[in-house]
Amino acid sequence: MMLIMKRCSFVVLAVVGVLIAALVNAHHGSVTNPALYLVENPDEPVEVEGVITEIFWRAPHIRYRMEDADGEIWELESSPSPVSFIRAGIDSDEFLQVGDFVRAAGFASRRNERTLGLSNLLLPNGLEHVGGMAGASVRWADEPMTFGNLEPEPEKIAEARRTASGIFRTWSIRQAPQPRTSEYQPYLTERGREIAATMPQDESEALELQCMTGMPTAMFERSRVRIEDQGDRIHIWVEQYNTHRTIYMDPETAPEPTYSNVGHSLGHWEGDDLIVHTSHVNHPTFDEGKTPQSDQATYVERFSTRDDGEWLDYTFTITDPVMFSEPVTLEMPRQWIPGVELHTWDCAPDWEDA
Repeated sequence: MMLIMKRCSFVVLAVVGVLIAALVNAHHGSVTNPALYLVENPDEPVEVEGVITEIFWRAPHIRYRMEDADGEIWELESSPSPVSFIRAGIDSDEFLQVGDFVRAAGFASRRNERTLGLSNLLLPNGLEHVGGMAGASVRWADEPMTFGNLEPEPEKIAEARRTASGIFRTWSIRQAPQPRTSEYQPYLTERGREIAATMPQDESEALELQCMTGMPTAMFERSRVRIEDQGDRIHIWVEQYNTHRTIYMDPETAPEPTYSNVGHSLGHWEGDDLIVHTSHVNHPTFDEGKTPQSDQATYVERFSTRDDGEWLDYTFTITDPVMFSEPVTLEMPRQWIPGVELHTWDCAPDWEDA
């Protein structure tokens, strides 16, 4: 018991320290997040205009530096991520270049009044990019700029259908809402509730602001997932935050467990279902910064297909004797997306980290 308590106390300090540091230092995240930006009056954003001097085309959000007519430098943060532009067939040069003149509207950062989370960006070609807040509309143009996902080439779809086998294929973002905290926080222990009370309860996603994610958060991101058969191991690639997991199928040849953000995973088959046992996770939160987990947490996951492989049913159960009074089970489905390619989530917390 003493060993568990000592290890847990380390995790608790790490949770609180990382979350506070992220909220203090980060000036991105959701580009209209009220924890980071002054959005008390969403109908009155700050409006600026000037020339783009630098472009930071990296996840989690695209950022620009702009010089206005008075020589003041503004930092503008926009959504969505670069991967969304890639999927639409738009590269950075086609969207905006250094030297372009733009008009922008957004909300000032709580730590720097010249940093804006953008709601509107009027491009030199007259198109207006709108984003960052539900219900946002154009301010200057007649219609907003729109873009969707490029359809996979028919040849790639045909090849994916020819080679698909069981769970080994590419799956869509989760086809279910984000699990609500009400589904699992009632099962927190007294210690778990104490720690949760010290953590941000908004949508700041503080860890992810620093390009950090892990188990189990990565598995219920709104992100595409690819599962690959590599013989004595299975590779799971979660596109968002470029998370990679290895499931070792032979315990005799698996390496010794070591702690990491995704932990150590051993798998076996029950019929056509993949069962995975995961331990040694040092990712400090069970979700996006609202619920703690200890390094004593273990998971049992089940991956199974239905409807001739068109759907993946994913279920996981966490057992954490420190933070949860009993095991908690969550589930979410994904849909097969044949021919769709995953892209590297090229993430950097800030300009200096690029």
